[in-house]
Amino acid sequence: MKINQNQPTAYDIVFPVFGGKKTKEGHFEPINIFGTAFYIKNNFFVTCAHTIKNANEYEITALGFQNEKGTLTFTEVQNSEIFEENDSGILIAKIDRAKSYPWLKTKLAMLNNVVSSGYAYGFDNEHSEILVRSYKGHITLVGYYHKFPKSPAHYELSYMCPRGISGAPLLYIHNNQPYVCGFTIGNERTSIVIWSNKEKDIENNKTSEYVLEEALHRGIALQSESFLELESELLGMSIGEYLEKAELIK
Repeated sequence: MKINQNQPTAYDIVFPVFGGKKTKEGHFEPINIFGTAFYIKNNFFVTCAHTIKNANEYEITALGFQNEKGTLTFTEVQNSEIFEENDSGILIAKIDRAKSYPWLKTKLAMLNNVVSSGYAYGFDNEHSEILVRSYKGHITLVGYYHKFPKSPAHYELSYMCPRGISGAPLLYIHNNQPYVCGFTIGNERTSIVIWSNKEKDIENNKTSEYVLEEALHRGIALQSESFLELESELLGMSIGEYLEKAELIK
């Protein structure tokens, strides 16, 4: 299977999360990409809880990565942990060339520029190719995501986060250094009715209503602070404590 070679460095930072099966020959056969994961050292990766759960419905969950020959290969996920309260999770897998970015604890303000890179619609099965896509925009809202039980701190983004990019790091770039300031979890849509009209069909005793809506679409990302406070059994400590120990907190 091929990968898009136009962004070679991205394949060391973000990794597609696959669900698949084992062939008769013992090889991994990918079925689909369910999200994106990124590295936090010591064979630990971060992604969304729903990404892990969707991939785990298949026989094997695996991460894809670029090997030394520039083609895609796979490594099976050894273990995982999910945090339902804010749709996040941790994976254990071994990718020697994986690289990690430092995390930023500081809450960013509205209109700060941010970037998301991941595998949005990234599985081109027809051409046997994996594609990584990047999105750039700014923070439109800083608040708390009340659809999750503990209302974790989140950002609304000026761009949408398509299927496959769930779990991708939200990056803030300062002096050419990317910092992880959160991770993407999905999209929100809000709409209002701006016009409506009802037509009555007296002969058939039917009423039809026509509605025109104005909708706002935006991406949703959790702030790093809502993830750092979680206690992890796999890490044996809070995620914030682990990142400090791994020298990934700035």
